[in-house]
Amino acid sequence: MGYSLALENASEADRDGIVAKLKELDVIGYALDEDLGFYDSAKWYDHDADMIEVSVAFPHVHFILSGEGDDREDTWECHYLNGMFQELHPTLLWPKINP
Repeated sequence: MGYSLALENASEADRDGIVAKLKELDVIGYALDEDLGFYDSAKWYDHDADMIEVSVAFPHVHFILSGEGDDREDTWECHYLNGMFQELHPTLLWPKINP
């Protein structure tokens, strides 16, 4: 299980504030490191609630949280913007055989 967080439309000051907010929520040092990448194999069950709270605090920033679970089919992306979110799952398509 691992997470990473990408930021779009965030200034350096926004990034510093986002890291501070994630520390306040005990996410940094648990699920993410200070670079917003994988920290440790953690089950972050409250990621939606935490990220909605952060996205409301920074309404102009588009947050993209990527996660990977224990199974290879458990891969997803959650997009957050001003308290709204959408979860996306990839679709695996096998190519047609070439006889």
